Amino acid sequence: MAVAFIHTDASHAARFDAILAALAPNMRAAHAVAPHLLARARRDGADSVRDELSRLLAEHADAAALVCTCSTLGALAESLGRSAGVRGAVFRVDRPMMEAAARFGSGALLVASLDTAMAAAEALFAECAAAAGVEGAPETLQCGAAWPLFEAGDAEAFAQAVADAVRARVQRARAEGRAFGCVALAQASMAPAAALLADLGAPTLTSPELAVERALALSRAA
Repeated sequence: MAVAFIHTDASHAARFDAILAALAPNMRAAHAVAPHLLARARRDGADSVRDELSRLLAEHADAAALVCTCSTLGALAESLGRSAGVRGAVFRVDRPMMEAAARFGSGALLVASLDTAMAAAEALFAECAAAAGVEGAPETLQCGAAWPLFEAGDAEAFAQAVADAVRARVQRARAEGRAFGCVALAQASMAPAAALLADLGAPTLTSPELAVERALALSRAA
């Protein structure tokens, strides 16, 4: 097995398979889907799913690269990879994107629709910015009203709600004489909103494709 993914929403498997098929049609991938882990982590904290997440990681120990596509659980997955016996790299889906966003420092707009995802994204941004020697915290945008649309299975309405919120914030900033260097959509589920923001005037960064590209590079180097 070359690449594996751990998801907390079933729709992500098809999304990542499509990206993988476009970039490396012959590459094999495995998917584990555990939506209850996100629900429990939101209710009781990420540490409450430590043991079960570790077991999931261990089930894919032969993967050359393993991606956790849940922003809320990504940091925990990275910390457990070695102890779970995964032979390859374990990384969170938003890490490659956040490394790119962090270069913009305070010029970045960080967007999330869950408070747990926003907290995780801000911590990762700070880590990546420090590693790059960049100062300044990003501006943040919480799209909490959009998340119930995703939970209801209306991905199109969710993407539109995220895009509308981003556009409103960018327009407000421009009215104040400010401009963002980039917009970073912190959750993989938000990626479809990027197509609705193509005319925004600032790059909209998403995590899925960048994460797959890194996973492929790691698997080929293994």
